[in-house]
Amino acid sequence: MRLLGPVDAETRNGIPISFEKSKSLELLAWLTTHRERPTRVAARTALWEISVQDATFNNVVSGLRRGLASGSVGVEQIEFLPKTFTDHLSIHGSVITDVDVLNNAVSFVKNRGDRESWFGLLDALDRVRDLPFAGTDYLWPDSEGITSNFILSVITGSIMAAEHALQQGDTEGVFWATGQGLKVLHGHEELVALRMRAYGDVGDRVGVNAEWSSYERSLLHDSWSGGAPSPRIVALKRELIG
Repeated sequence: MRLLGPVDAETRNGIPISFEKSKSLELLAWLTTHRERPTRVAARTALWEISVQDATFNNVVSGLRRGLASGSVGVEQIEFLPKTFTDHLSIHGSVITDVDVLNNAVSFVKNRGDRESWFGLLDALDRVRDLPFAGTDYLWPDSEGITSNFILSVITGSIMAAEHALQQGDTEGVFWATGQGLKVLHGHEELVALRMRAYGDVGDRVGVNAEWSSYERSLLHDSWSGGAPSPRIVALKRELIG
């Protein structure tokens, strides 16, 4: 399940999975982000602002089952959405999201920190395409704080990868990792600082100044900052280029 950008689903081999109804795809997104208490009532409340008939919801669930089944042709058949006679509605554990992959990769780096775990983190970050749930009109991700949590996951992974690249003297790696983070949060202070530092380490004053200018432009769209640059970024600019 791909949530870090436009929402879609695919097999582990990258083959797209299609659904007859857009609500079936939204239900899949909801189920993969609500594994602790996935109930029919909660799903209906989240996906519809008004009360819907049982038949409508059942059709969405059936469409989800058919779509998932079509994506498992040729492999061991798994009941991805088991039928129950209760309010419980849970998705099979083998159905994961790109956010799950990213969070697991961050944990592996923290626990192991070996070459393989760092490659895993880069692979997970490569899955970031845009803001979480980009292009959708889903109401529940923002109201439940899910979008913010996903953005935090991306930023955390991006900073870790960029700092590691900076320590290795991999300037391009710094720019790539921070670029993935900036896809979800323009002008993030720590990411900007890492990019400026990378330019500074190779003596590229023009690059430092370009990052500073880009940061200033991002502040114009940031209601929280009031348009004022961070003292930390100002100090870093002075350190690097005066």
